[in-house]
Amino acid sequence: MNFENALVAYEQAPDELDMAVAGLSDADLNTTRSAGEWTARQIIHHLADGEAHWLTPIKMALIEPGFVYRHNNWNQEASSDALAYATRPIAPSLALFRAQRVHGFQLLHALPGARDRHVEFDWLESSGESKRRRVPIADIINMQIRHTAGHIAEIYENRRAAGR
Repeated sequence: MNFENALVAYEQAPDELDMAVAGLSDADLNTTRSAGEWTARQIIHHLADGEAHWLTPIKMALIEPGFVYRHNNWNQEASSDALAYATRPIAPSLALFRAQRVHGFQLLHALPGARDRHVEFDWLESSGESKRRRVPIADIINMQIRHTAGHIAEIYENRRAAGR
């Protein structure tokens, strides 16, 4: 996807997420498509937290292209439990997701050459070995678009499971 189209998809994701959960009751938000899968409530909190996690390398690439960014992944199941994804109201996370996307879009749209900037990711492998890789902003944006779209599709599957 070219960068301009990616920016449109990036910007539209909060509206798509809102549509995916529109009209769902509290009980619907807690329905899963199958045992062991996340509920819509858990997915929404995960998306807001994930957006915060990825906004930092985007900003570092804009501030200092080529910045060496130590990217730490986290245990998503542990974060779901530790941060009470299953029980918290969704409104703050929906608002946070939207605010982060609007903020990111504004920066990417306003700064000349944004698509050509990158960070040097310093990934820590499970073996403890550090690996470095050049990651352009465009790749991060496209990854976030795919990630969000996949989770929105899961919410629609959960809706069907709830008969909504």
